[in-house]
Amino acid sequence: MGVDYYKILQVDKTAKDDDLKKAYRKLAMKWHPDKNPNNKKEAEAQFKQISEAYDNSVKILQKAHCKGRQCLRFPGKAL
Repeated sequence: MGVDYYKILQVDKTAKDDDLKKAYRKLAMKWHPDKNPNNKKEAEAQFKQISEAYDNSVKILQKAHCKGRQCLRFPGKAL
């Protein structure tokens, strides 16, 4: 079974672009290694996981809204 990116970002599977961005920014600020100097290794691992989850969630949304090579919701971005 794959990784649940929405669970990592603490959002519903029906989350929109703005919800994903807001959740990502909140968690990225919380787990940024510079904000956690006493717990840098865990912070780096969490930050990396959060960044990966956000990147992949955005890609999933883009694919869901694209038909063929032309994206309806993301004009100019072919997948």
